[in-house]
Amino acid sequence: MAHYMDRPQVVNRTGNHGVKLSEFNHWSEPLKTSVFREIAITLSYLLEINRIYLLPIRNKSIPLDYQLIINIARFDA
Repeated sequence: MAHYMDRPQVVNRTGNHGVKLSEFNHWSEPLKTSVFREIAITLSYLLEINRIYLLPIRNKSIPLDYQLIINIARFDA
């Protein structure tokens, strides 16, 4: 996730190249945590499987068939 979004405040765009931190609006948990968890839940639903793990996983004995790497460069409404 882009480094400018890695903060508790909601970040709003102010044109093509500017951003502004919201003074009063904050995420209830780290944005990176919630976004990737929601992606995992959606993939689990769409693929009809329940074995999707966010890396790094603590149990190294779980075999992994695939690994998906996601880079979110921009997150706009």
